[in-house]
Amino acid sequence: MNSQPSGLWSSQKIFWLVVIGIGFLLLSYSSYRAYTTSFTYDESSTVLEFVPRSYVDIFLHAPTANNHVLNTALIKLFASIFPGSELVYRLPNLLAHLVFLVFSMLLVSRVSKSTTFKILAFLLLNFNPYMLDFFSLARGYGLALGFTMVALYFCVLFFESHSKKYMVTCLVACALAVLSNFSLLNLFLGLSSLFLVSSLGMSILTRKAKPFLITTTIVTLVSVVLFVLIQSPIKELIEKKELFFGGEIGLWQDTIQSLINKTAYLLHAPTSPVYLAIFLGMCLCLLVCLGYSMLFSGRQKPSIAKHLLLLLIIVFAGIQAQHVLFGTLFIIERTALFLIPLFNVLVIFSISEATRSNKWIGNLTLSVVAVLMVGNSVSKMNSTHSLDWNHERNMKQTMVDISEFKQPYEVYFGVNWPYSVTAKFYRELYGYAWLRVIETNESEQTSRLPFDLQFAKQKSINAEKVIQLLNDNALAVYPSKSCTIRNVNHLLSDSVYNVTGQEYIDLLRDTTSNLLDSNSLLNLTVKLSIRATASIAKDLKLVLATESDILRFEKVATSCMGTDSFSLSTYYRDHVDSQGKRITAYLWNPKRESFQISDLEIKSISIE
Repeated sequence: MNSQPSGLWSSQKIFWLVVIGIGFLLLSYSSYRAYTTSFTYDESSTVLEFVPRSYVDIFLHAPTANNHVLNTALIKLFASIFPGSELVYRLPNLLAHLVFLVFSMLLVSRVSKSTTFKILAFLLLNFNPYMLDFFSLARGYGLALGFTMVALYFCVLFFESHSKKYMVTCLVACALAVLSNFSLLNLFLGLSSLFLVSSLGMSILTRKAKPFLITTTIVTLVSVVLFVLIQSPIKELIEKKELFFGGEIGLWQDTIQSLINKTAYLLHAPTSPVYLAIFLGMCLCLLVCLGYSMLFSGRQKPSIAKHLLLLLIIVFAGIQAQHVLFGTLFIIERTALFLIPLFNVLVIFSISEATRSNKWIGNLTLSVVAVLMVGNSVSKMNSTHSLDWNHERNMKQTMVDISEFKQPYEVYFGVNWPYSVTAKFYRELYGYAWLRVIETNESEQTSRLPFDLQFAKQKSINAEKVIQLLNDNALAVYPSKSCTIRNVNHLLSDSVYNVTGQEYIDLLRDTTSNLLDSNSLLNLTVKLSIRATASIAKDLKLVLATESDILRFEKVATSCMGTDSFSLSTYYRDHVDSQGKRITAYLWNPKRESFQISDLEIKSISIE
């Protein structure tokens, strides 16, 4: 009589012990990353620019997209309780990871009676290397993911019981996700529409208007409150054209393929055929399971998978409609993160419902996907960087190393964007009152300093962080794979360089062009000042090329007025893909006119 309950208790106990143990390891991993990895530009911007503001100002104003309002407010709260540190600033997202873990445990505990299936479902929901990155960053994405899992859990409860309290909790959780990151508006609109459609169908079937009226009232009240909270910052973001992160091609190319690439932990690379095949396999499995459930499973239990599929379709339709009607960009990469748990929950419930009478088939099917995702995540785990900000992985150590240059007088630290914002963060965190951080890309003061990367290399200075003492009270530090070259090859050894009839004027010769060799994208900036008449300047062209291809072809002067001699500065900045080939830069002077070059500066940052 007691053998079956004892067995059930034993399997339940095993389930909870396993998932709690795995959850503890994952939370420990995120916590360690939050403690060790360098702060990034976006995190630094949030802490320096928005956290010092009042709570009212945080929620009402968003001059840049780095103010994820709920995340910023929580960082401010924790910073007022604990001493400032990377770990404290990232604490809201660590707690969000705990919430994500707990509610994913609760959700999978309801999906099947099979302990093995539930454990595999938990693994699938929680192992994604790109998603794990954001639980250890001081940004709103991890926070939004935590609330997304809460919303999905109560969504499932609602469709199991049709209790309105679960609908309210689901919508409130999703509203908090929106406050964490505005891209979650897509999910909120999807859930609201799903509840309205479901209640409308219920009202039609029962011929009672009450279910639809109650649902409409709940959705309206939560929506109005959310609108009041977000309309001011979103309006400001639109007015200042800050909603620029997204795609313009389509849902498949921009949204879905970007998530496939990021799940593969790839940056600036073609879609991985292996991970594309895994995704398409999951989609095929999803369709087969849904089709089988509709044809053969009958009406033994309400189908959660069908409602989740409808939710996903509504979300995709809403994204497409926004693009067509308002020109909104397609969500990509981190702004589309919430689609990962939504899709995985749909896959889990679809397999579970289709294999209720054949649990071993369900276990086998889910184990294939879960094992692949766990293997992928474990192989990408690290304590040094996050994928989207890999180029800033050395900034923390760089700022620690700078402490040896402490002087009784002010020391200048010239650094290229985006490292400059992170450098300012660490200056405040470490209390480097003696250090003055200057962004060399824009500062006129530092643009006159004689940066010379060749000199630094001749002095055998650390190649990872090229450090050059310029004079008694000036220091220039460039993180890994970043350089500034000024007056290349002594082209301007005198005050000016006189061009007398040459058709091609080398700006970047072989002796230094190897400094710009790269197998990845380069953020390349060229500044050039000339003295010439307008009739001459308008025909000059700046050319960037490799041994075999012209990469860029730009006019030095897009508009010139008058015929008198004048000084003209051209500023060119763009992403350049050298494809591993040597880059050269030169002026093309097709009319072979005479003029003077008064200043030249070339900067590059490798984008890994």
